[in-house]
Amino acid sequence: MIFDDEMVTLSRAKKALQLLKAVIQCDLNHEASSTIV
Repeated sequence: MIFDDEMVTLSRAKKALQLLKAVIQCDLNHEASSTIV
């Protein structure tokens, strides 16, 4: 049971991390394009 809970927490953390990376990437791209323009 504990192992399953850890796996769920891990997968959720991974998804949150991927979401965070996507947001950061979006911000970087936005800043880069606005800087170029």
